[in-house]
Amino acid sequence: MMSAALILAIMIVRTRRRFAREVLKTVPIAQREGAYALGATRWEATLVALHYARVGIVGAVMLGFGARSARRSP
Repeated sequence: MMSAALILAIMIVRTRRRFAREVLKTVPIAQREGAYALGATRWEATLVALHYARVGIVGAVMLGFGARSARRSP
């Protein structure tokens, strides 16, 4: 059972990464620039972007699992 879960997790990496990248592109530039204006480092500005896009990233993970498990179901 554990090996099946590991294989499924590896299979969804590409799908999840593609969806997450698109979600992160939707973060407004003003959000990142605002973080820089407040004196945030690059890492802190990235955390702000991740916080803004976290719902979309969770959705990307769920879509990735759904897409892969739908292909594997009989």
